[in-house]
Amino acid sequence: MVDIVNLGQVAQDSDILRAAWINAASRKLADLEQSLAVANEKLGTLQSQLSQAFQVTRSAGLTANVAAGTIKIGGIVASIAALSITCPDNSTSYVYIDNNAQVLVATTRPSGGYEVARVVTDGGQITEIQNYPLFEVRSPAINTDNFATIEYANSRAWQRIALVRKTQDFPIPARDTYYRIPFEALEGNGFNTSGLFTTQVAGDACFSCTNPCHYDCNTNES
Repeated sequence: MVDIVNLGQVAQDSDILRAAWINAASRKLADLEQSLAVANEKLGTLQSQLSQAFQVTRSAGLTANVAAGTIKIGGIVASIAALSITCPDNSTSYVYIDNNAQVLVATTRPSGGYEVARVVTDGGQITEIQNYPLFEVRSPAINTDNFATIEYANSRAWQRIALVRKTQDFPIPARDTYYRIPFEALEGNGFNTSGLFTTQVAGDACFSCTNPCHYDCNTNES
């Protein structure tokens, strides 16, 4: 007799399922339920972006409705508005789009174009419709929640906080050593009387030169 406490164990007759196994199974089921909810949401989003183009449906008598759609045919992309067609009685007809992007109906199968449906009529009524689906993808509606605001973008953009110059050479006694360099202030706040600069804004700062020099980012003092 073995205590079964985790999902990786293989149970045999007379083994005992302990609370740890039951709790683990419950957590696993909760995870699966959450995953299914996410999958259903994604399927719903995809379904909203798909539309069956040129779907043929019954109207009244021998009249059928053909849904709108967009199709590439004859080397061009054509958008066709929804329309109604009349099918011949007591026959099998074929609804198709010809090479001139016209929706037509004929009792003989077309040799060219795109066939979108087969329609059977009898006694003045449409008795059967078999669609051959052509799907088009629609762009989802723009949701402003998916985009950053201008204020957020500006808060993350590099902005000049000070402008300085150095008209005299500053001797560097040794390499790979940091030095506090006095500047001549031209623009911005953060300079003390000796010309040393400390940033006045939170976050990272980057010091750069117009002439070749060493610079160091992610520092608050230069």
